Amino acid sequence: MHEGIGERLKNARMKRQYTLEFVSATAGIPLVILGALEAEDYKFIGSLIYALRHGERYAHFLGILDASFREALERGWEIYALGEARTVFAPRHLRDAFGALYEKHSFILTASLAGLIIGVYIVYQFLFLVRGPDFAVFHPREEYLIVHEPFVDFWGNVANDVKLSINHRPMNIKDNGFRERLYLTEGVNRIEIEATNARGKSAYRETYVVYPVTSENNSGSIPLENGKLRALVRM
Repeated sequence: MHEGIGERLKNARMKRQYTLEFVSATAGIPLVILGALEAEDYKFIGSLIYALRHGERYAHFLGILDASFREALERGWEIYALGEARTVFAPRHLRDAFGALYEKHSFILTASLAGLIIGVYIVYQFLFLVRGPDFAVFHPREEYLIVHEPFVDFWGNVANDVKLSINHRPMNIKDNGFRERLYLTEGVNRIEIEATNARGKSAYRETYVVYPVTSENNSGSIPLENGKLRALVRM
């Protein structure tokens, strides 16, 4: 049958025919602490540090101190501390059931919780690494358009870690926003905005702009259907 910390201490003391008073006077451990250790009643000890200090001194005095003793003492204190927490936060029957479950399967429960935390962290990091750059172009919103002026103004916003270029030329970003005027050539202009984040992921936005167009309306821009643009490109 498995002996607890208290039983191991008491049996070793009685085997040597020591009284608690003799051990207290010889080893310099308070009598109440010796009794608490043998009863595994840690409320009189106060903290894990004192439990380890007095428990190891007592075990050393009796000649039974080893690594397994320290591990068992730490586990006994953890079970006691958990029981104190259950007393405050849980109904009695739930506290007793959970305490018995934890005492029997503490390693499995701890490993499962650690695995869950690590799994969530890995998923978060994976999504963080594969996520593309975050940026938005507010103007122009159209992918195909015609204009009557020799330039187009682009503006929008970006995330903190994103760099932008327009037709392979770096764009100036200020306060997570950008504004760039691009001058056009006659005919169809293909304009590409490339966004790259700190992890090297890139995203692209293409806009096709036709200039000039003969029209009675000489102001603003006019969205152009894909078919019409292709027809203009072939001309």
